[in-house]
Amino acid sequence: MKIRFLVILLFLLPSLNVLAENTGIFSLAVTPGMEVPFETDVKYFTSGGGVDIDGEYRLPFLPFLGMRAGLGFSYLPIWTGDGCTIVTASGGLTLNFPNFKKISFGLFGSAGYYYGIIADSDNANGGNIYFSSGGRIGWSLTPSYNVGIQADYKYLTDGNGGALFNGLSIGVSNKFTFLSSRQIKIENLQFINIFPVLYKYYDTNSVGKVEIHNNGELPIENIEVTLFVDKYMDNPTTCPAPKTLHGGEKAAINLYALFAEKVLDITEATIVSGKVAVSYTQKKKRYTTEYSESMRIQDRHAMIWDDDRKVAAYVTYKDPVVLDIAKSLAHLVKESDFAADRNLSTAMALHEALREYGISYVIDPTTPFIEFSKNKMAVDFIQFPRNTLHFKSGDCDDLSILYTSVLQAVGIDTAFITIPGHIYMAFALAIPPSEVKKTFLEPDDIIIQDDRAWVPVEITKVNSSFLGAWKTGALEWKENKAKDSAKFYPLSESWKVYEPVGYAGEDMDIPFITIAEVKPVYAKEMNRFIDRELYGRMAALESRLKQSSRKYIILNKLGIVHAQFGRIDKAQNYFNEALTIKNYYPALLNLGNISYMKGDLNKALSYYRQVEKLKPENSSMLLQTARIYNDMGDFNRSETYYKKLKIHNPGLAAHYTYLDLSQPGSGRASEQSSGKEVMVWEE
Repeated sequence: MKIRFLVILLFLLPSLNVLAENTGIFSLAVTPGMEVPFETDVKYFTSGGGVDIDGEYRLPFLPFLGMRAGLGFSYLPIWTGDGCTIVTASGGLTLNFPNFKKISFGLFGSAGYYYGIIADSDNANGGNIYFSSGGRIGWSLTPSYNVGIQADYKYLTDGNGGALFNGLSIGVSNKFTFLSSRQIKIENLQFINIFPVLYKYYDTNSVGKVEIHNNGELPIENIEVTLFVDKYMDNPTTCPAPKTLHGGEKAAINLYALFAEKVLDITEATIVSGKVAVSYTQKKKRYTTEYSESMRIQDRHAMIWDDDRKVAAYVTYKDPVVLDIAKSLAHLVKESDFAADRNLSTAMALHEALREYGISYVIDPTTPFIEFSKNKMAVDFIQFPRNTLHFKSGDCDDLSILYTSVLQAVGIDTAFITIPGHIYMAFALAIPPSEVKKTFLEPDDIIIQDDRAWVPVEITKVNSSFLGAWKTGALEWKENKAKDSAKFYPLSESWKVYEPVGYAGEDMDIPFITIAEVKPVYAKEMNRFIDRELYGRMAALESRLKQSSRKYIILNKLGIVHAQFGRIDKAQNYFNEALTIKNYYPALLNLGNISYMKGDLNKALSYYRQVEKLKPENSSMLLQTARIYNDMGDFNRSETYYKKLKIHNPGLAAHYTYLDLSQPGSGRASEQSSGKEVMVWEE
């Protein structure tokens, strides 16, 4: 009988290994030991010996729980002098505790049937119900072999309500685990939807999660988890993972992916395979387990509005088509006489150019922003700037992206504004907030945010005037800000999370209008603006001039108003007239500004030196003197005056950091120091 059992066991071993490969963990324990009956209940037997053979299958979904089946052979001497051979067959459950380094613990319980055979007796043989429970403590010598001590309580019923045997079995347990390449099990692999425009974002933000489980008893070390998507990644991305996992331990891993730019070639949502590989070391050997799951990559125009800042990734200000338009408009503005704010001039020229080009605001019937902004997980269709230029139309998000892209291409900071059901944009003025009230007739139409002045533009008014789009944008901001329902997202901040892509896309025929066509419509809108700003102030100032006893102050103000709006020669006349009445230092400084704008640096410097004698700590004089010396290449003197400016007016100095030699890129001529750049006029 024993020989037959061994033959069956040898036949089953390969099958058990296959079972372990494809499901949970299977182990087989052989435990020779002693059988000791309790003295208080000894009826027939003295101490004997035997061997238990137990198989255990750990459930893959509950690794701490296992199913148990066993066979036992015992020889127990009888008081009368004969011996009894007892064969047991049982089944039950095991409870396995997490390993402590190489030490394992477990409890078990079984029930079954026994059959006893007494030597030289044919009538005394028989069997009945059998129960046992116990525990085991083991030490893992190899990944597949564990030796330990097993003790279990056995109770063999006699069929009459009593016990045939009631005692303890103690033995040395030899446990063999049928390991496989799946000792590390990869479970619950899940990916989120991937949006190509955010491909840079996924390098540091999770694209999915996975659980890895050490199914073995020995720890695994030097764990490395990688994710790879064929065709759309150049190399696997390594994901943070624990260095060690002890037997039975699990770990949840966040997955990251460094996609290649070619992911932007996807024009329709596609399903790809994401392959997770787990490599680890055990007993100085390196093993790798791989698992793949489907991943959905949306098309390059897809986005969800769970975070409004994501739209910043579509601002492709480096697109050659965008750059050509931006540089042409910047050249047009540079030739104009408007000196109040270069950024305002450029934005006005852009608006009028797009209006003349024929771009229109059209609600996308399939993905309207007003509906999709409410459903944060609905997939919206977003156009890149060149798409909007090509189609000559776009939704509010498409037009906002186009506006911001062109302005960012010439270094003008922009922002997105969201209000319920709508998105539009704003651009930063070059002048500091402190100059807004001095410069504009309606300063309430300008947003002061983060110590900067911003002009809101309602892009859906692209077919109307720039001034009308500005006015509408300002009203929307004020109304929604009062309800705490307006959000402001500077591109510079959004890009820290969602970097813009460098996507240029397929070649498109975009015959944008020429500068010659833009110039007259831009000049017309600029003159409307100047008329509104200039003559509204002129009437009030001229009335005050007639009544004032200090006419030089009003003359200086009249000069500033004309200078801000490009009327340089008339401004110069007002400043000179003021000086005929009194040696008034603001008029001297403002004449220096006009000389500076005309490019006569030496004459400008002579005016600023006169101011310095009268007001050595004047902030405007310190700034302009630093700028002139910077333009002349005398950086030491420039630094001297700039340091004084930082002491007396740090707020003003912060807007001209290019003069700070301690900052990168300072100490050289720049666009900020050109004669057409922002002037600080002294009142």
